[in-house]
Amino acid sequence: MKARKIQPEGKLFGERLRDLRLKRNVTQQSLADLAGMSLTYISNMEHGLKVPSLTTIIRIAVALDCKVMDLVGAFDKTDLRALLPK
Repeated sequence: MKARKIQPEGKLFGERLRDLRLKRNVTQQSLADLAGMSLTYISNMEHGLKVPSLTTIIRIAVALDCKVMDLVGAFDKTDLRALLPK
């Protein structure tokens, strides 16, 4: 079995996703249902194991009734070069 690797950009996005979801008192299962995704995929994103596409980010923003920038704004305060593979 292959070990899953946490991706730096995934970790940052996942932390933000979890924060927004919890502030709205939404469970992972409810978010999955609202966004048309699996619970496993939501969990993997929150743990930094999956990096979402732009379409997925839009679906999550609609499901959480927030702006896309609410989800990706954390990248504005981060050294983006540090997120890239060397």
